[in-house]
Amino acid sequence: MADSNVPTELYAHFKRLLDLDCGYVFVAFMREDHDGGAPRVEDRLSEAYRDDDVARGVGGCFGALFQRDVQIFCAHFVYIHCEIAFEPNTLGRKQHGADKMLAVLVNAKDNVAMRWRHYDNRYEWLQLRATRKQLEAMLKFACSTRGERFSAAQRDAAVVRPGVEQATGWYCTKHVATLLRSLDCEMFHFNRTNSLTCDELHTLVKFCNHSPSAHLKKQPPIVMEKIFGRDNVGEVLYATTEAGASKSERE
Repeated sequence: MADSNVPTELYAHFKRLLDLDCGYVFVAFMREDHDGGAPRVEDRLSEAYRDDDVARGVGGCFGALFQRDVQIFCAHFVYIHCEIAFEPNTLGRKQHGADKMLAVLVNAKDNVAMRWRHYDNRYEWLQLRATRKQLEAMLKFACSTRGERFSAAQRDAAVVRPGVEQATGWYCTKHVATLLRSLDCEMFHFNRTNSLTCDELHTLVKFCNHSPSAHLKKQPPIVMEKIFGRDNVGEVLYATTEAGASKSERE
């Protein structure tokens, strides 16, 4: 059923596997480097990254004028990708593993996709308080847009000429920012979703007024593994579910 192209069926399938009463949603930001700091400008300028594409998006002779400025601007990015992650319920953990979360992501290979996955340590995890109704709205939107196309043009234009928001065509920051409009937080409604970089969205998420109360805060499995070790976490937490008990089933 997870492969269904019918949004209502997809929504019903995932709704059974998620804890929509947990009171929060995760926003995961992938850092540019493994050390968790901003990359050096000279390293980024030597890479075949998106900088030239961004500059060429301006068009004509102006592209050459913008190219160096865009390269320097992009070289200071701390985050290069973001996703939404939903907390599984007992059934979800049993079927897919206690070390998995439901990710909603956008990239050039998968377009808008939803999958159970185990994140790596390059991600920074932020939580936002969300009611059941708000989480249901996010899940419905994710299911309704699943399979829609990734747009490199919109991603590249976000830096230099975002233009008018469009209902279709996605890149990670635009999709996450649109999902977060399900929350009653003005930050996500007063900023155009197609004009934000990952760094800018990270700032909005970190400083908005939806940080959960202390009793609602929870670390995702990958963070627990980093603190206590994978084997220790496996013995205490993952062994309570069939899928989580087998290391061979983890990514």
